[in-house]
Amino acid sequence: MSFNFLKNFKNPWEATGEKVRNSGVLRNVVDEWAQKNQAKILGQEVEVTEQGIFFNYLGEMLYTTNGSLKGQIYLIENSGFHVLKSSNSLSFKNLKDFSKTFDENWRQLTAESISKIFTTSVKDALLNNNQKLNVENLYNSCISIDFNGKRYNEPWDYKADNQTEPNASTTVVDGKIKVSAFQNMIGEYEATVENIRCTLAIHEFYGHGIKLWNNDYENHWKCYAAEVDSVYFQETTDSLKKTVLKKLWEYYCMAGNTANSFPTKYNLLYHKYVD
Repeated sequence: MSFNFLKNFKNPWEATGEKVRNSGVLRNVVDEWAQKNQAKILGQEVEVTEQGIFFNYLGEMLYTTNGSLKGQIYLIENSGFHVLKSSNSLSFKNLKDFSKTFDENWRQLTAESISKIFTTSVKDALLNNNQKLNVENLYNSCISIDFNGKRYNEPWDYKADNQTEPNASTTVVDGKIKVSAFQNMIGEYEATVENIRCTLAIHEFYGHGIKLWNNDYENHWKCYAAEVDSVYFQETTDSLKKTVLKKLWEYYCMAGNTANSFPTKYNLLYHKYVD
């Protein structure tokens, strides 16, 4: 969730200046262990085969690359899909030529259709406790939506609580976890399956809903750490990585932690994607 006071939050890594940097506390490689494991932590640069998942404008999934839920989310008209299918021309390249990305064309969707797409994207996501996300544990078995006033499934009313629009939020209602997604989420990073799973399945459902890490001054940072530790983080976009690592550092410090206690793994990733 977003809070106004974070706009004025000073990055302690910058505030500490050369004295701390020269002390070695914030070096990219802070100990022998990090030197040996740096490649493993940061991930190797590998050639990535383009992947995607295709939905129609009703929010119904039509096609996935290699049958897996990975990559960019695309929107395609039923007519275009059936032309390709009937001519035995279903391929990622051909489908992409007939499609728009979710980021480009979400305004053509209803809130219910957006909910269906996001719910499909988080279904059976592997959580950090090695259990899969069961959508039956979501409020009304789906993701709540508030995209530019398009509302579905009673999303959190941040305006009523005098808050600015967040990327996402979580509350527990009648024993079910209500995860709400907001337009800000798409404004900050792209709609890919991995980005959505990190944000809604790991941070919100698992971090806030299951682990109850809801205190900004004690444990909210653990929700961001959970995203980094998840099986999806390495395949998220750079814009999401930057957002998550920056917030992880901010909330880690808000909880009273010091720079020299920031785990090496997160330190290395911060320098790669934020610094």
